[in-house]
Amino acid sequence: MPLDYTDLREMKKRQDIEGLLNILETGDMKECREAIRMLGELRTRKAISPLIGFLETDDVQIRSNAAWALAK
Repeated sequence: MPLDYTDLREMKKRQDIEGLLNILETGDMKECREAIRMLGELRTRKAISPLIGFLETDDVQIRSNAAWALAK
C-alpha cells in the first residue's frame, strides 16, 4: 500500500533515515521523489551512495531531486 505524504513528513520529522532509504528501494516513483528530497533536507551522509545511483535513472524529476539532495 503506497504511503501518503503525511507518512513521509512524519518520517522526516522523526528523522527516520532508514525508513526514507527503504522507500527508495520499495516505494513508487512519487514516494521516491519525495523521499529523495527529504533526505537532502536532512543532510545525511547515509544517503550519499543510494542517491548517486539515482543520477542515472530515466525519470528526470528523480535525477533532479537526487542531484539537488547530493548538493545539500
